[in-house]
Amino acid sequence: MKWASAILPLTLALAAASSAGLAADKPAFWPEDWDRGRLVPLRDGSIALVGGDPRLQIRSPAGEWSPVVRLALEYVANYEADDQGLLVVGEEVGTSKLRGTVVLLLGVDGEKIDRWEFPNDGVRSVASRAGRRWATLMNRMVELLPGGKTELVFQPLPAPPDGGSEHGRKVQTRTSARLRMGPVGEQVFCVPEEAYHEGPFHYGFCFRNDQVVWNESGTWTEIPLVCGDHLVEPERWWSRGTYPLHYHHRIVMRRISDGVKVAAAPVQPSTVVECGAPGAVLLADTSVRAVQLSTGHRLWSAPVRSGHAVAIAQVGGCTTLLTNHGTMTNICRNRHADSRQPGRAGPNP
Repeated sequence: MKWASAILPLTLALAAASSAGLAADKPAFWPEDWDRGRLVPLRDGSIALVGGDPRLQIRSPAGEWSPVVRLALEYVANYEADDQGLLVVGEEVGTSKLRGTVVLLLGVDGEKIDRWEFPNDGVRSVASRAGRRWATLMNRMVELLPGGKTELVFQPLPAPPDGGSEHGRKVQTRTSARLRMGPVGEQVFCVPEEAYHEGPFHYGFCFRNDQVVWNESGTWTEIPLVCGDHLVEPERWWSRGTYPLHYHHRIVMRRISDGVKVAAAPVQPSTVVECGAPGAVLLADTSVRAVQLSTGHRLWSAPVRSGHAVAIAQVGGCTTLLTNHGTMTNICRNRHADSRQPGRAGPNP
């Protein structure tokens, strides 16, 4: 369904963790590219709805939506929940018409708290733990200090334990490493898959090079999620000897403590993967499933009533789902679901 240059009102029900009662909160208005939006659970129980144009709207734990905020960015490249709200990475056009990367710290009300500029470098990832923040760039890692200041942590980034070799070939991977933080501050660096017509090739891999040393690769092209004390890696591989190539998809769960792969679960190419309740990961497409991280066993499942999922988030005892038909649904601990169908398009807020 297409909506002409219009705003799609999305109404989300506020559900208590017990699902004893359901009460509708205020409507949330979103631009026509809502189907490219993402739901980000914040640490105070809020949910941030991040759009691709880019716009931002935040639902408080009480179910009230903030005004729609248009971010002064060309697009949003990355984001990370923070103790004060949300870290957002994007590109902006300066007075010199040269693109520059910035990191914004936004509060739970969507207002800007701090800002860091990187006019001559690209921010690969951001991480936040216990009031401290870091960013990895093309060849270094910095800590983000208050007042827009930075402090160098590594230059260049730490190398993998095996010196950067993969399948017997020497590869240069340190410049594209992304930082992932474990539950107690473990620093895991992940490198996406790289392939060239000529020259080095390696699968994606993650490594620790601190008190615990490990380096493990996988056939994934997206940076893994950190869910509790596990990495969740989306993998894709193909059957040998088939033409056209037949791809298989799954997620692999790996312990952060020692890098050991402990479980896997099949997914579809369009499956949305996000962290769930403690010890679980959420998979959503035409249904929603919670899968145990340590075993890969399905804990529960529920159908998607309208269309298929484009975004999902776990907040407290409820799972919030956004579909390609513009509906938002809460699925709570007793698996009761409440959905709101899209209303008529309204004016641009």
